[in-house]
Amino acid sequence: MILYCPADLPLVTNKDMLIKAFEKSPKSRSFEFEYVQLTEKSINYETSQWTPLAREEFLPLVDWIDTHLPYKKLVNVKLVRPIMDVATHIDFSSPEKNMALFEHNNACEPCGYRIVLQQTNNNSLFIEANNKIHITELPKTTDTYIIGHTNTKHGLTNCSLNTKRISVFIHCWLNTEPHKLLLSRSANIYNEYIIRENEFRI
Repeated sequence: MILYCPADLPLVTNKDMLIKAFEKSPKSRSFEFEYVQLTEKSINYETSQWTPLAREEFLPLVDWIDTHLPYKKLVNVKLVRPIMDVATHIDFSSPEKNMALFEHNNACEPCGYRIVLQQTNNNSLFIEANNKIHITELPKTTDTYIIGHTNTKHGLTNCSLNTKRISVFIHCWLNTEPHKLLLSRSANIYNEYIIRENEFRI
């Protein structure tokens, strides 16, 4: 089972503009992150829609996601920046709140699309699997990776209040077949970067 895979998707354009928009936007804090919410807030993983802020200040990102990601309905999209190291966790933390979505996501794993707008080499996403910590790599040819949303333990190291890592967290209902085709294509292209369950990287 694939736990992490870079996605064969085009680079995001206007990243400098998006980063500036993030810096000037009002932010919320949750656990180890500060974030800008781009979809309307949902309590129990209900489907959602883009906020006015997203369409006004982050329109290139909205257009990119609408064009390239195989989603059916959005649940939660936000720009996030860690303010400290992020402990090992699984993203879908409360499946009992929406078992239908959890089962759908679980059947599509890996299904968590994440876009890295900015990072430094010291801000390391890691996967915990096979009794080992695996530091991920994202090739320069893509900004996007796919990670297990219901089953993959992961976290971030080397973070601080001045971290430069800004990423886009996307939770959604997927169009299953286009997602599987994209995952298959991505796995063929980026096989050397993949982290799998029960497979040890050398």
